[in-house]
Order: sequence, then structure tokens, then C-alpha cells
Amino acid sequence: MPDAPTPPYLSEQEVKEQIVEFGRLAAEKDFVIATEGNLSALVGPDALWITPADLNKGKLSTSVLVKMKLDGTVLSDGGHPSSEAKMHLRVYLEIPAARGVVHCHPLYATSFGIAGIALDAPILAEPMMALGPVPVAHYAKPGTYDVPDSIAPFCN
Repeated sequence: MPDAPTPPYLSEQEVKEQIVEFGRLAAEKDFVIATEGNLSALVGPDALWITPADLNKGKLSTSVLVKMKLDGTVLSDGGHPSSEAKMHLRVYLEIPAARGVVHCHPLYATSFGIAGIALDAPILAEPMMALGPVPVAHYAKPGTYDVPDSIAPFCN
């Protein structure tokens, strides 16, 4: 089977506006509360914009986002990238066609994850058809390399 075509990159302004919009939606839908969660998107083969640490995702603006390289080098002045930047970088390395990462903490999904219960039983057909099985990564201390290592097996 041939490889899927690689999607194009959006402009820097489009990416920044979409991160702000997805942050607003995530907060509005209670997928994140206050400063939890983080979002990023690539703007080229080696550059991305990511949400800064310790900022409410429902109150983002394009001016507070942080630009980085895939090696972790911060390119923009100002804020610090999310403490989970290592996880975002790992997703981009594991899935070359990925163009964005949204990491949220929806209450019920987080509750199942804390309990170690994967959402993989086909009890309701619609979620299983839309999402497929949702595995559980082992707990890893936030901000460490254990986080990207725990999600890497599920990046496919």
C-alpha cells in the first residue's frame, strides 16, 4: 500500500489563529480547565507554534504562542512553551503526516484513564466507529521524557 500523501503546511498566521480557536473551543466544552492541556501545530518541516505554560486555553491570543523547532529550541521571544512540549515533539517525530496536536483533559476520559480502563469495548457503536478503541498510556510525571515514551506506542 502506498504511503498517504503528506498534507501541506498552513501559514504561520492560520496556524496561530487555529490554535487560539481550538483552545477557546476546548475550554468552552470543558475539555480543559484553566491552565491544563496544550495545543501545537507545525508550520514547516522543522517549526511549530505551541501554547505557553500556565495560560488559560480559553483566553489565548496569537501574541502569546511560542515558536519552536522540532529539536526543542525555542525560536520566539517571551513565554515558555507548555511543559508537555516533549510529548508534542514526539508525536511529530512518530507521525510525519501529523500537522497538529491537541492534548485535553476531558473529565470522563481522564477518569477512565486514571482508573486504567481503556475505552475499547464496543458498547456503543457510534463512538467506536468514530474513534476506534481508545487505549490507556501508563502514568508518567508531567514534563518528563516518560510522557512521550508512554504515548509513543500509540502513535500510529
